[in-house]
Amino acid sequence: SQCQRRQKRLESVGIIKRYVALVAPDAVGYPVQVFTLVSVERDEADTFDRFEEAIRAEPTIIQAAIVAGTSDILFWAV
Repeated sequence: SQCQRRQKRLESVGIIKRYVALVAPDAVGYPVQVFTLVSVERDEADTFDRFEEAIRAEPTIIQAAIVAGTSDILFWAV
């Protein structure tokens, strides 16, 4: 269909990078806990600071740690 062609074009040029699923813990019958590695693009001087503030403000994030390697932050969320 026309929509699928547009979607594939957006994927091929990098506008659509990925698809995600947001799971409602109540719908699956138990809390879901995830560990997530995040890389922060540092195109602006305060990007990392703003990201850290957002993590602190998110009530579902239990713990976060700055890590070395290909990722910048590991966080644990429910």
